[in-house]
Amino acid sequence: MMRSTHALVALCFSLGGACAARAPQSPVSVAVLVAGDEALASRWPRALSAGLAPEISLRRAELAAPRPAEARATATAMAAVAQAAPLFASADFARCSHVFDGVSVDDVLAEGRRDIAARALLWSVACSLADERVDDARRFAERIASLELEVPSVVTRPDVESLVSAALARASSRPRVSLSVRSAAGAALSIDGRPPECRAPCRVDLISGAHVIVARADRFEPRAQTVTLVDRAVSLELALSPASATRASAQWREREQQGAPSDAAESMALLAIAASAPRLALVRPEREGRSTRLSAALTVDGAVASRAELRVNGAVSDRHGVDLLRELLVRGRVIEPARPVYLSPWFWAGIGAAAAAGVGLTAWVFTRPIQTTIVFDGR
Repeated sequence: MMRSTHALVALCFSLGGACAARAPQSPVSVAVLVAGDEALASRWPRALSAGLAPEISLRRAELAAPRPAEARATATAMAAVAQAAPLFASADFARCSHVFDGVSVDDVLAEGRRDIAARALLWSVACSLADERVDDARRFAERIASLELEVPSVVTRPDVESLVSAALARASSRPRVSLSVRSAAGAALSIDGRPPECRAPCRVDLISGAHVIVARADRFEPRAQTVTLVDRAVSLELALSPASATRASAQWREREQQGAPSDAAESMALLAIAASAPRLALVRPEREGRSTRLSAALTVDGAVASRAELRVNGAVSDRHGVDLLRELLVRGRVIEPARPVYLSPWFWAGIGAAAAAGVGLTAWVFTRPIQTTIVFDGR
């Protein structure tokens, strides 16, 4: 028996410690988002966990709620314009010229409202000129010209219109200045409140003066910066910060509204940020006649790691979800595929133990002392 025990121990060592107890491991968390089916979305993460490997923990992906778009600077400017008109009409020019003290034209442009910026600047010209603040009035007129804003049809005074027209004429005769902008690769660049004109890196020629540059890119927070051009080419670097979960959620929904596939690589990266999930599985059930096509994509650390698909005839059950997610996680190398029994070290350990026991038993049978008893019959 000692020999068989030694053989079993040797077999365990030869199998790389297969007989040793495995240290417990924390389960790997995977967030699951089922798009377009609230019933499956609420049931599957809990229901499917039992059917998968014990080292996997599923949870429902919760996307951060996007905040409504805020245009505080625009709202402030519109309120100031509403106050300026009656003050100007009543000849209260001192108060009229100060209602715009809290208005940031740069922020209004960053919010994309060139029309409101133009109104605020024109009323600033009118109120300042009427209040005999001529230098301020000229500065506001020059800003209208350098930004190439469309002058609104507002009835003020002939001297206001003349001042603005002169500023526009001077600006059109000045040579343009080159501005080169670098930012996150592919970032959309908006200049002075216009729709995006180019993507970084980008070079534009602008009238000298102050200009507002806004860079926007998926997976990043937008950034606005004012740059003043004089007479020499300028290079601008706009470094972007990683997007918050709230921002990523809004960007993902915007891509969906634009018709981008929800499981495209960029969309999946946004989903992972929005759900704060290092591992995220997106499942999309799509009805096709009498069958349902289940397609799934998995991201690991923001990159698509695997895709899987399953076609179901009839009702979709939890068993289908288990099969789909197991295939997805195996392809993404999150879990190991099920191995045949004969490849398991425990199988060979059992075989070895049985063989050793058989050898020991055989040895005992053939080596034990044999006692023969002969009985003589004396009859």
